[in-house]
Amino acid sequence: MTEHKSGFVAIVGRPNVGKSTLLNRVVGEKIAIMSDKAQTTRNKIQGVYTTKDTQIVFIDTPGIHKPQHRLGDYMVNEAYDALQEVEAVLFMVSADEKRGKGDNLIIERLQKLSVPVYLVVNKIDKTHPDDLLPVIQDYSEQMPFKEVVPVSATQGNNFETLTQLLEEQMPEGPQYFPEEQITDHPEYFIVAEFIREKVLLLTREEIPHSVAVIVDSVSRDENDKIHIQATIFVERDSQKGIIIGKSGQMLKHIGTKARQDIEKMLGDKVYLELWVKVQKDWRDKQQSLNNFGYKKKHFSLLFKGDGDMNQAETKGIILFRKDHKEKDMLVKIFTESSGKLMFYVKGAHRKNNPLTPAILPYTQATYIGKLNNEGLSFLNSAKYIYPFTHIQEDIFAAGYATYIMNLADAAIEDKVYDPHLYTFLYQALEMLDQGIEGQILTNIFEVQILQRFGITINWRECAVCGRTQGKFDFSSKYNGILCQQHWDRDFHRYHADPRAVHFIRLFSHISYDKIHSIELKEETKSAIRQTIDQLYEEYVGLNLKT
Repeated sequence: MTEHKSGFVAIVGRPNVGKSTLLNRVVGEKIAIMSDKAQTTRNKIQGVYTTKDTQIVFIDTPGIHKPQHRLGDYMVNEAYDALQEVEAVLFMVSADEKRGKGDNLIIERLQKLSVPVYLVVNKIDKTHPDDLLPVIQDYSEQMPFKEVVPVSATQGNNFETLTQLLEEQMPEGPQYFPEEQITDHPEYFIVAEFIREKVLLLTREEIPHSVAVIVDSVSRDENDKIHIQATIFVERDSQKGIIIGKSGQMLKHIGTKARQDIEKMLGDKVYLELWVKVQKDWRDKQQSLNNFGYKKKHFSLLFKGDGDMNQAETKGIILFRKDHKEKDMLVKIFTESSGKLMFYVKGAHRKNNPLTPAILPYTQATYIGKLNNEGLSFLNSAKYIYPFTHIQEDIFAAGYATYIMNLADAAIEDKVYDPHLYTFLYQALEMLDQGIEGQILTNIFEVQILQRFGITINWRECAVCGRTQGKFDFSSKYNGILCQQHWDRDFHRYHADPRAVHFIRLFSHISYDKIHSIELKEETKSAIRQTIDQLYEEYVGLNLKT
């Protein structure tokens, strides 16, 4: 029986050399947007190429350029991240352009890699053969390449040669995605990209880099027609006017062109509604970048599929695991994209199981599997595995970590999307793994997670008069603190140690990156512990084991 081969291949290059066109050629369908504008691609886009015995996951990266803002930083980081843990790299250049500073920057980075690099010279359909050889010779003098493959991504010239070379390079490995799947990105991501592409194609030069698109909602009506609502964001009022156009004609034109691509992709009739909003200087604001998806990935279960199972990729943290039957295991993972899920891992105890490092306790990784809306999900593979090694090796750190993860597990129901809690949990584990004081980390987590249990406590000021300075006791009657002048309002108030109240008030809003400077005496930590225990006993009623 022929062994199955698989692996990941990164496509890198300067902006506008044809990387997205090549990716669409690979999968046989349009998943990456194309434009003659530079820096069209902003996120890593994975396309899946599958044959009988081989599966190659191609990663189309943003063009590498000198960043001018935070969005540019993000795009360049995305490109360089794609070079980690791949089996091969395609360095794509244009046959009709001379080598430039951008190419030299990429070459400098590629020279440090241990994986084979293929030089892919694109746009040979636009270049005379006599002009092609000097281009190849010039690049070949800069670094040794595994192979040099001249191609035309638009025409398909030499495409079979390229894929055959890459198939030979792939190691033995599993099939990461079902045969019919061509990308790991959810439909809503591609929908947003199609809309953005039409903006790039139909508007003036000043618009492209200032545009972001968010899909606000997707639903089906009683006639099974898909309704999509999306918002186009720009940075200036003048840009908003350009996109809307006279009497709304430009926006209508954008919507019509985008809808045609969306309907072709989904194989369904689509009703598309578009709005345009101004978000000033969003490319330089981290929160805006996060909101527009230039930080984390999600997946969607909105569109029809085969049954209710969906292949997805998401970051996750192992919460706990338990044996099932003799060789299998049930693993609960807090996923960034879909909350807590229980995965069935077949053959988890089998010797040399490639999933073993990814399902160890106190581990974060990117998990790939089939998600079930009901019952168990199934884990197929994992990558970018990050073990919290200090926690794994230190019994006290492990105790704190276990308690924190149990608390996160108890705070929300399974399959509830909560990216903020996921990030908060990851930050706590990361700081704990760095050797930061475990009790302080735990206390901060305990105080700030109370809201997930439906408990909102006013730590900022006296619940009666708003005073922020002086001595305070805690009142369950007022769900907050009382200053000394109003202690008579609640004779059953909890008289806490003033030091404990001071630090709990601080812990209620402090971020983890600010706690390096906090050092507490043992008696203060004991007072804090006693006060928080009292709060949890009265409000939450949890008795978690560590």
